[in-house]
Amino acid sequence: ESERDVYLDGEAYFEVTKNRRCPFVVESEAMRIKVLGTTFNFKCDKSHKLAEATLIEGEIEVRGNHDEGMIILSPDIKSDKTYSGVLKKKDNIESVLQSLDNSIPINYKIVGDNIFISSRNK
Repeated sequence: ESERDVYLDGEAYFEVTKNRRCPFVVESEAMRIKVLGTTFNFKCDKSHKLAEATLIEGEIEVRGNHDEGMIILSPDIKSDKTYSGVLKKKDNIESVLQSLDNSIPINYKIVGDNIFISSRNK
């Protein structure tokens, strides 16, 4: 009754009932997601060193397990738009992210080996 914690190794789709006194928490090898009431998908693949959270509705707080940083995902990350293109091989990820930022309104933050990307309204 006092905790709603789940550990995930793989991929799962969640529809969480809102309960402000008892937040729902999903933990994985790479990150921790805290929700109050929302719908989202979470994928964690240790073998490929991949962790991915996809918000469908509501709001989630995504935090690295090793103090890499935190980002809040909220509605209106536009699902009706897709982007594609080709980037030349760059010297580092910072130059790739800067190229993306020049054409797509994004915010990004690099903390250690982790990159946090969110949309930015122009």
